[in-house]
Amino acid sequence: MTTEVDIGALPQPSEDDFVWAHRLWNTLVVSDETQGVSGGVWDMPNVGRYRRTGVAELTLIEIHGNMAADRFGITLWHKHDWIRLLADRIGWFVHSDKVEKADFNEEAQDQDEPALEDIGRVFACGCGMVYTLLDNTAQETRLKVPDDGLCLNPNCDLIIPAPHAGVLNAVNDTAVIAKMQAQEYIEIAMDEDEYPAPPLDTNDGDLEALIGEPFTVLSEEE
Repeated sequence: MTTEVDIGALPQPSEDDFVWAHRLWNTLVVSDETQGVSGGVWDMPNVGRYRRTGVAELTLIEIHGNMAADRFGITLWHKHDWIRLLADRIGWFVHSDKVEKADFNEEAQDQDEPALEDIGRVFACGCGMVYTLLDNTAQETRLKVPDDGLCLNPNCDLIIPAPHAGVLNAVNDTAVIAKMQAQEYIEIAMDEDEYPAPPLDTNDGDLEALIGEPFTVLSEEE
C-alpha cells in the first residue's frame, strides 16, 4: 500500500487514468535479470524515467527536470507521488529509492533519444502498432523499443527495424485494440451462429481435387 503521498494541487486519478496506466504499463517488457532482459522504460515529462522491474512494479531510475514549483505550486515530487497513487489504485507499486541518475537541468537527453535526422519517421508494424520518432519536447508519451527491435505488442513477434529499435518512440495502439475488439465480436457472432459462413475454398477452380473424386456437371436438359 502506497503511503505518505502528497499530490499537491493535482486532481485525484480518474477512471480514464486507470485505463491509460493499465494499457501503457502493460506494454513494457518485464525485467528479467536471469535472462539478461532489461525492463521497458517510460519517460514522464518533467519528472523522470521509470523502468518496469516486475509484473506489477515500476521503479524510478532517473529524475529529469528542476525542483521549482510551477504557478500552481506543483513540483516534480507532487507529479511523482501522483504516479505512485495511480499505481496503487490499479494494484501496482512504484519504488522511489533506487534512482540511478538525478539531473535537474536536463530532460532525458541520452542514448535512448532518436537521432535528430530521424525525427518524424513513422513505422507501422504488421500487427497494427504505429511507431513515431519524436523529440523530448513532444507531449505524447514515449516508450523505448527494445534494442532487439521486438514489437511492444505482447501478442506480436515481429521486429521493429532501425532507426526505431533501441530508442524512444511515440506508440499508437489504436489499430491493435480495434482489431482485438473486432475479432471478439466475430467470435461471439460465430458462437451464436449469426456470422456468415466463410467462403468455400475452391482450390482455384479444381473441384475434383477439392472433393477427392471425379464429378459430372449435368446440363439443364438432363
